[in-house]
Amino acid sequence: MILFSNGCSFLTPRPKDGVDTFTSKLVAEKYGMELSNIAMGGRGNTRVSFSSKVWLEQNKDKDVFAVIGWSSAIRNDYIRRRLEERTHIRNRPHLAYLEDIRQCQFHTSKQRMGY
Repeated sequence: MILFSNGCSFLTPRPKDGVDTFTSKLVAEKYGMELSNIAMGGRGNTRVSFSSKVWLEQNKDKDVFAVIGWSSAIRNDYIRRRLEERTHIRNRPHLAYLEDIRQCQFHTSKQRMGY
């Protein structure tokens, strides 16, 4: 079974803050599940919802348990500067969703290759 995890920075390691683990990683280790974590800092609920739907659609033939880290209802995406520079999405947050699709496809490809 795959434990699919998505959300904001609270579901990622944050080495700058001295945090090297997160909830879904602990759950996956405890129950011997494969972890597929696409959480990223700065995500709002709209983006978490969209990228989760994309990932789950791409992996609908697998046995999946999902852990979704929702933030407050009014939280918007916070697009980091590095991401803006890489994909030229300043003031065009809809393009951030395309980055999510690429990220989901990358994770799926890594899993198929056994990484």
